[in-house]
Amino acid sequence: MPLFYSTFAAGMEEAVQRFIPQDMPGSSIERMLPGAVHYRRKALPKHIPSWLNNTFLSLMTFSKATKAPLQEMVRIADTRGLDAETLVAHLPADAATFRVLFMLDGAVAHVGEKSLERAETLLGIFSGLQVDRAKPDVEFWFIYRPEGCGFLLMRLTSHKRSKNLVSGELRADIASFLCRLTGPLPGQVMLNAYAAYGSVVSAGLEYPYEKIVACESEPKLVQALSSRFSACPQVSPLLTAHPELTDVPSGSVDRMIAQPVPELT
Repeated sequence: MPLFYSTFAAGMEEAVQRFIPQDMPGSSIERMLPGAVHYRRKALPKHIPSWLNNTFLSLMTFSKATKAPLQEMVRIADTRGLDAETLVAHLPADAATFRVLFMLDGAVAHVGEKSLERAETLLGIFSGLQVDRAKPDVEFWFIYRPEGCGFLLMRLTSHKRSKNLVSGELRADIASFLCRLTGPLPGQVMLNAYAAYGSVVSAGLEYPYEKIVACESEPKLVQALSSRFSACPQVSPLLTAHPELTDVPSGSVDRMIAQPVPELT
């Protein structure tokens, strides 16, 4: 079965260990790393959980390398070759071009023109794609991690929704984690205290809550929430000036998620 590699918010490893088998049945975790999980399954599901960030097809793994781990990974991959059948089976139908990127200990790195061209030649042969370093259809990543292991990956998804956040706005993947951690069940009512810009509310729409009460004490944010979710009958923005949420009827909520109060500018 193919191997996959998905990233998530560091510190959530214990939760991901539980959620992967539950939310992606048929998955077998090979290795849990800080902020990433390496797992095997027959195929990627149509719906990838929102608490995951980028997901990749794992083409090759590498053990602890030398002083130049990325260059060594390119050499090893070029010597061993790749599983072209699995690679091609996961390419987008309209893909024509690719580029190769490198990451060392969490930062984008450069390997020199010789190693780059060697990697491009290798991946061009096995993928059937043409090199386009500017605007490619597909990205291949050589990643060497601080734990002393490396991966050759092909990106399958790309989440851009957490960019350009305003002050006080919660990242979408973190919001999804908060919702998932409540153990949402059909028919439940979730209260999002201090809903701010609606990240948790938006994430909650992907879960089976019957109703989401977006509770906020700042009138400007309530107006923004009402406008953003006006077409969602599932969401009920509530204005309250009481931090203790006394405007919420007792016994009317099954789950509650609170987040820090944002600083308005």
